[in-house]
Amino acid sequence: MYFVLVSCSYTKKLAQNDGQPKSRAELTNYEETTRYQEVLDFIAALQKRSPLVRLESFGKSDEGRMLPLMIISDSPISNPRDARATGKPIVFIMANIHAGEVEGKEAMLHLSRRILFGDLKPLLGKLIILIAPIYNADGNEKINLNNRTAQNGPIGGVGMRENSKGYDLNRDYMKLDSPEAQSLVNY
Repeated sequence: MYFVLVSCSYTKKLAQNDGQPKSRAELTNYEETTRYQEVLDFIAALQKRSPLVRLESFGKSDEGRMLPLMIISDSPISNPRDARATGKPIVFIMANIHAGEVEGKEAMLHLSRRILFGDLKPLLGKLIILIAPIYNADGNEKINLNNRTAQNGPIGGVGMRENSKGYDLNRDYMKLDSPEAQSLVNY
């Protein structure tokens, strides 16, 4: 599975000054949150700059969006057996379970950049890092100024807590009613 970097005004701004990709949050002084396609564009920009990041999909959302999984490792990893063979601990980070709580998604984009190009790169000698930055992909796209009005920002609005079928994905680890949860446990 692979994702295509699209051409849009946001994508043109991705690589600014230092050549590092920037999230929509960074580009808007944290007044807006990164949309689904922009998350994929950000990851594609990381891939262009580093062979240490691989993009997989662990399934599809209810509305058919691919659920991205970044594999960040200093050795090629294509399946769980390869990961186990390294002997390194495997760290899994999942963000944007409630799409209105955008800080996790933004932090995972920024963290992945720091791991690949910054002060956290030495972690790759010790760990394999898996990041699912946008678990509630459908809810993320339902940005509205009326979602989470008691939350302090971003002022451009946020997604909704539930997925497109109204499931709270943070409560669906036992029943597995949502395609997102089913995909996660079957990956």
